[in-house]
Amino acid sequence: MLLIGGIFRELSRHSVRQLRVAVVKCRSFSDGPDKPKRPKLVVFDLGGVVLQSPIPAITKFEAESGVPAGSIFSAAKKKGDGGAFPRLERGELTLEEFIPEFRKEISEAGVVLKKDVADMFVAMEAGFAPPRPEMLLAIQSLKAEGIRTAALTNNWKRNNGATLPPSLASTMKLFDVVVESALVGLRKPDPKIYSMVLDKSKVRDPTQAVMLDDIGANLKAAAAIGMDTIRVEDDYMQALTQLESKVGFKLQEFVPGTVSVRPHLKIDTAALGNFMAANSVPGEGTVSQIRQFGHGQSNPTYHVTRASGHQLVLRKKPPGKILKGAHAVEREFAVIKALGNASFPVAKAHVLCEDESVLGTPFYLMDYCDGRLFKNPHLPGLSGPERAAVYDSMNEVLGKLHKVDIGAAGLTNYGKSEGFYRRQIATWSKQYESSKTPDTDSTAMEGLVIWLQANIPPESAPAVVHGDFRLDNLIFSPDLPHCQAVLDWELSTVGDPIADLAYNCLVYYLPPQFPQVPGFAGVALPEGVPTEEEYVKAYLRRTGRGEVLNWHFYLSFSFFRIAAILQGVYKRALQGNASSDQAKQVGALASMMAQAAVDLSRKPRNIAL
Repeated sequence: MLLIGGIFRELSRHSVRQLRVAVVKCRSFSDGPDKPKRPKLVVFDLGGVVLQSPIPAITKFEAESGVPAGSIFSAAKKKGDGGAFPRLERGELTLEEFIPEFRKEISEAGVVLKKDVADMFVAMEAGFAPPRPEMLLAIQSLKAEGIRTAALTNNWKRNNGATLPPSLASTMKLFDVVVESALVGLRKPDPKIYSMVLDKSKVRDPTQAVMLDDIGANLKAAAAIGMDTIRVEDDYMQALTQLESKVGFKLQEFVPGTVSVRPHLKIDTAALGNFMAANSVPGEGTVSQIRQFGHGQSNPTYHVTRASGHQLVLRKKPPGKILKGAHAVEREFAVIKALGNASFPVAKAHVLCEDESVLGTPFYLMDYCDGRLFKNPHLPGLSGPERAAVYDSMNEVLGKLHKVDIGAAGLTNYGKSEGFYRRQIATWSKQYESSKTPDTDSTAMEGLVIWLQANIPPESAPAVVHGDFRLDNLIFSPDLPHCQAVLDWELSTVGDPIADLAYNCLVYYLPPQFPQVPGFAGVALPEGVPTEEEYVKAYLRRTGRGEVLNWHFYLSFSFFRIAAILQGVYKRALQGNASSDQAKQVGALASMMAQAAVDLSRKPRNIAL
């Protein structure tokens, strides 16, 4: 696990930092010279913005207490900044300490209540829920497009240290930064708290931030330091419309994992609608919404919603010149259709279009599977038992794939049953050579190809091989650790199933800083994640195997494939055809993957039950 640590320590010092810088630069250029500069940060107040306004609860309490609306806080203001309420919001008093002092202030102001003021705070907290769903969608949409989000709230804390109701935990996790007045000792409209949220959000220029609040004094203070501001009224959708004009995209069309369609990958929605109508694709009407999945580097993938509300996924070849045999969406469609008929968990495939006059390149349509996609193998936010269950489900699905009867599934001609590694090495070597650029350092790759060709082990019985089997290509049930669909079959074929297993285990050799798949090399495994050996042995038991010999060959082969793939991604990025903004930077890692393969080839290893 540590044998390639030296390479990736260098990666973590330089390449990852350069990757992040380059991505930021790419995003800043994407706005174009004629569009207003997109903000880098949007700051949300909670009560009255993301959450329901506390004002109705206060007004109702005052009415039930027999005093005019506004009486309570008019009384509180008489003490100024040293009064109980400002001290509560700065965290100088807990709620329990505040209540008796506040009772005294109200009484001294001549306000006589029929009810205990403590009941008002209970009603306020109850009135916050549920969060406004449109605001939650807006926050997720902003983050999907690379805009940071922050919560800036005046709140209070209790004797036990709690500041927010437990029911808001999932809402607060949506924000990149959270600043609570009761925890930082400052409250709006103090200018210092706005500077604090900018600093924590790593935004130096206040003009690159937008503040949403429902209180004029808070917005005035934010504007005074240079922030753009939006007043949130009872009709809070107007505020979101204003925010859309500032960021340049719709905030209510968010689908998890998607972004707005990149300009060079836009498709003709009218032509798509006509095609679906003519081919009896599920759903009715025109295309009402289309977004692009941000995940992946290869075939552009879109989320399509028809006027009837039916959701579909469209995958197509990228535009421009591509390598022969690459981006074979036709093969993807064929294998998904066959595996679905064999009761293997895949999205239901509907229709393949090979007519390039429709959308420019071949494409196919399948059902959209609503569920969870885990991009981070560390599975942050899950418990140890939940992580263990996710990894066990992934292992189970891989074993199930390799036990599919090729003949019964109609996949006998999907790939040759013999000479898998020799063909794969030849194919990927050719792809790599075709993708070389003037700055390519191919020293490690050339030596690796020779070693792989000379050390091919006996092959296992042929099976359907996914070719890119990893956690972030699996869709899990929304509520259970159960894989309900395997995605991205572009590299699938018939061959040695151990190639899939080894590729699935590369995460154990990648460092946590790796830009695409944060790995486990050099760090303790999160609770519940099996060791590499435990994971391999679970697969062996599921598939009736007793051992896997020459494990180092399979790992080296997998890194070799990644190096070749990344080199192709890199060249497409230079040509402007890659489907991801990060393609160029990720592709530059190809030579590091080749060296990792060389290092692994020097460490012979077998794994047996």
